[in-house]
Amino acid sequence: MTTAPASSIDGSRGCLILSGVPGAGKSTVSALVARALPRCAVVNADALAMMVRSGWVGPADEPADEARAQLVLRARGACLLAGSFSEAGFFPVIDHVVADAAMLDAMLGWLAPSPVWLVTLAPDLTTSARRNEERPVEEQIDYDISGLDARIREELRDRGWYFDTSALDAAATARRILDEVPRRAVVLRG
Repeated sequence: MTTAPASSIDGSRGCLILSGVPGAGKSTVSALVARALPRCAVVNADALAMMVRSGWVGPADEPADEARAQLVLRARGACLLAGSFSEAGFFPVIDHVVADAAMLDAMLGWLAPSPVWLVTLAPDLTTSARRNEERPVEEQIDYDISGLDARIREELRDRGWYFDTSALDAAATARRILDEVPRRAVVLRG
């Protein structure tokens, strides 16, 4: 992938949040989008989670209140880091599972007043499961994502661009995002 067409996001300001259930293709697609923009940084929320060396609670683990608190901490950290990249002239792409409307609203508050685009990669569950199995073993998740998928579908389907990528490979998905984000994915005008 080379540079983005003039009609697409140019990376000059704002932030793109790339969300979806585990296995949706966020990390692969965010890397492709970033390579197409002149100055872009990918903020991978999973990398932030791995900074916790003691006391880590996974998103599907117990106690649920601690799992949620750590997920919110991860989201806030990603937004703060994205803001730092933006101030330095880089277009940030946040790779994070935005689990529900409350988390999205919090992230928009942390990213304001910059423009924000949200793309939720939404392949069907069979495709997500296959993609999860194709990842390196240490990156695979081993919990049922159907409840998370249903919550995202219910709460975020009409926010930003809910993008069914079941029939697309990563390169085609990234091209469509670069071309269509400005008109399909705005969640904060800035």
